[in-house]
Amino acid sequence: MAIGWDGESDLILFSPWIVKDVGPYPSYDDLVTLAQEEGMPPKVFCQLFDWLPAFFSRRRTEKIRQQGSAPAA
Repeated sequence: MAIGWDGESDLILFSPWIVKDVGPYPSYDDLVTLAQEEGMPPKVFCQLFDWLPAFFSRRRTEKIRQQGSAPAA
């Protein structure tokens, strides 16, 4: 089964979330630089606190495992 596409229209699923079209970037480094300029936390901040979500995730997972391994009464 072939998909008919005319090449003139795009399917944009999250169009309400798109604020502006920034176009393509020639390199990943340019994109990261722009993201940092537009509000991405500084790299040092990310390196200091990137363990925090994993810590809480592991803690929650451990609680769920303990609840599941309790002997049935």
